[in-house]
Amino acid sequence: MNPSNGQPSWAKSLQKSHSNNEQLEFWRYVSVAYISSKTNFPENEMIKFRSFHHKENQSFLLFTLDRRSNLFQDLEKSAQVEFCWFFPLTREKYRIKSTLSAFYKAKYAEGSEKQQVLSLEDLKDCWNKYVDKEEKKLFTELHPDTKTTETNAKKIDDINDFNTPEVGEVSQNFAIILAEVIEVEHTKFALPQVVADSRHPKFESLFSPYKVTTKYLHRLTNKETAQWEIFPLNP
Repeated sequence: MNPSNGQPSWAKSLQKSHSNNEQLEFWRYVSVAYISSKTNFPENEMIKFRSFHHKENQSFLLFTLDRRSNLFQDLEKSAQVEFCWFFPLTREKYRIKSTLSAFYKAKYAEGSEKQQVLSLEDLKDCWNKYVDKEEKKLFTELHPDTKTTETNAKKIDDINDFNTPEVGEVSQNFAIILAEVIEVEHTKFALPQVVADSRHPKFESLFSPYKVTTKYLHRLTNKETAQWEIFPLNP
């Protein structure tokens, strides 16, 4: 599941942004815009990024969700979505247009044609690699996005008090969303000329040379050969 050497330039830039912002706990959370399957209204939600997935000429962002959640139900029915990712430390914004594919344990029994993109072994690897012990419990607990009653609240307390062991088998409710990237707009906002530096005494700042805001558009022009068109935009 590691990025390949031939990964597109936007992926390299995004990885660099991750590295420069990883000290922030919320750097993995990205906003996703989609159309609700129930109301047909546009909606947005935060979703946790797990990893890149590159296979042959395709580049994906990998996310994990509970199949029972409203977000998964909507994303599974969405042909295309747009992600918006902001990195405050480096003042960068990514708008990422993608097509989606959903993978979960039961789907492999259905003989899905998309199994070649993500195998059942990949699903197991993600379950063990990206989902910690506490998160695994959530996939066997109460149905997400449903009304909490006093009885349900008591069940949650009982589960936490009992401290159930880590689940080794992949939950039927565990699902992976693969977003195949087709367009990326990357904006790097100008940094302030004077920036605070924690290595210096309080209130002392460092002068930073003037930099302008830059914006580039990366667009997939040939999926078969993984050809990307890259050109600058006016900010």
